[in-house]
Amino acid sequence: MSPNESTAVLQSHIDVSSLVDRCMGDRGLAVQLLKLFLRDAPILLRMAKAAVEASDYPAAVKPLHTLKGLSGNISALPLRETVYAAEMLARGSDRTGLPAAIEVIATQLKQVSEDAEALIGPNGLTADE
Repeated sequence: MSPNESTAVLQSHIDVSSLVDRCMGDRGLAVQLLKLFLRDAPILLRMAKAAVEASDYPAAVKPLHTLKGLSGNISALPLRETVYAAEMLARGSDRTGLPAAIEVIATQLKQVSEDAEALIGPNGLTADE
């Protein structure tokens, strides 16, 4: 890994080393996971947000749970932790913080998506292959 790559890894919202390890070194597989994340995560967030706005909190649980899994799969651990907290709020009796949590998720999702796009791009994970 070059100095520029290691700096990018440290600044990323995705733990790239963990992602590649999770894929047993298969960078092509890591790219596929990132593409799945980019495809599905915005849909899941919209579903969760719509449920929260309708005060249908049980309907927010499944998309939040799935988004948590997707975030973990690509080693976007800060996003995963935020989504986990939102999922617990949706499952609980005190849901006052849930709308704000959804907004934080939206912000983090944007950041993670930008990182994922960069990792998929021509100078990303498969640049050396």
